Amino acid sequence: MRKTGMFVGALLVSVLVAFAGWAQDVSLNPSYAQRNTSGKVRMHIEMTGATDLLSMGIKVTFPPDKLQVESAIKNTDVWKFEPLEPDPKAYLPEVKINNTNGVVKMIGGRLTGVSGDVLLGWIVFQCSDTNTGEANVTVELANPSPYDNFVGEKPAPEQDPPVYDDQMNLTGATICIVAENACEGDFDGIGAVTMPYSLVFRAAFPSTFGDPNYNPACDFNADGAVTMPDSLVFRADFPRTDCPECP
Repeated sequence: MRKTGMFVGALLVSVLVAFAGWAQDVSLNPSYAQRNTSGKVRMHIEMTGATDLLSMGIKVTFPPDKLQVESAIKNTDVWKFEPLEPDPKAYLPEVKINNTNGVVKMIGGRLTGVSGDVLLGWIVFQCSDTNTGEANVTVELANPSPYDNFVGEKPAPEQDPPVYDDQMNLTGATICIVAENACEGDFDGIGAVTMPYSLVFRAAFPSTFGDPNYNPACDFNADGAVTMPDSLVFRADFPRTDCPECP
């Protein structure tokens, strides 16, 4: 199934959402990736519109016959209690990976609120070496009621802290696994690698995780950097118009 301009369109949507100033969005980046069998995808769990956020609870699900989690890491630059709590056990990531059932859970907390755009964590997926097709990755709230997932700071001592669970917009992603000739530079699944994607890649090259221009969609080998091997992959794809359909 072809997609139409989701990656580029998402840039415009994110600008409008940021201007609106009220949305609480959690999404996966990249929202679409195409890989050959045995390929890898580094996927960031990102939140926009956070307001004095103190906690998060995220569950990511995936088809275990097509994907396995190589690693899943909570962003400890955000989810930590130091320096008020010096015990490392208080802020080390609590991440649970279940490759049998296709589930990753991340629970995070902090003592002072964080606002704006927040990287919650990231997952590196290993594609199956035999099974092809669409692998849909979903993101959900981790805890069932009555436990809260996204909680903000108390606005005043006499008030309860705000809970954002009902306001969350949760958006998943698709990884298309093909037997050969994957278009890794097709960021939307439109079946071609065009000039807008070249501009996206150029903006991210070179970079490493932590740099402001790092983009996991351009990190084709999922090693945490956009370097020459990724550039060679993109150059081989650009300007292709024969990208394979997802089986």
